Amino acid sequence: MNVALFYPAGLLTTSLFPQKRTCLQKIWSTAILFAMFSGVIEYVQFFYALGEPEMDDVIHNTLGALLGTLPLIIKDILHSPR
Repeated sequence: MNVALFYPAGLLTTSLFPQKRTCLQKIWSTAILFAMFSGVIEYVQFFYALGEPEMDDVIHNTLGALLGTLPLIIKDILHSPR
């Protein structure tokens, strides 16, 4: 469920990056951004006892965001001038 939840977020975030960034920069930026964001979510759950914080949630959230980058990265690769 976390993968599906963060897929659109990764898609939107990648589309907001400037076109001059390389595909690898977009992937790393998205991965770092959503790993940190997910870590904050889990920390808040732990600190306020709102749920059970789990490391696999961070991994799945980041994976979902990275899967969201795939369509735009593939488009960039296919339409890049050689």
